Amino acid sequence: DGLVEALAAEVPGAWLLDLDDTAAMTFRGTDTVDGVEVEVYDVGAAVDGTAVVRTYWVDDDDLLRRLDSVARDPAEETPATSRHTYTDWGDAVVVQVPDPTQVADLPEGLL
Repeated sequence: DGLVEALAAEVPGAWLLDLDDTAAMTFRGTDTVDGVEVEVYDVGAAVDGTAVVRTYWVDDDDLLRRLDSVARDPAEETPATSRHTYTDWGDAVVVQVPDPTQVADLPEGLL
């Protein structure tokens, strides 16, 4: 159960499901990300007293191409920011097994 919850938390839009009626979504217009035409949306909300704005760049196939996040905690002088760019949708993913010396077991209860 812990692993599923941890992975679900990493889905870029999962937090949208938990927002209340005070959240607002605004269509900002169109743009291009890595040569792909996208629509741009801002979603703003208060999350545990912190003002959060996430900007989503979504293509015609409803694939997320970019995600920016800005969180302004009233107790902090500088906002926390991040940018994630998603590319190569549909391409094969090659995963190489790491050397056993670079693998460790997680402590019980970490996930």
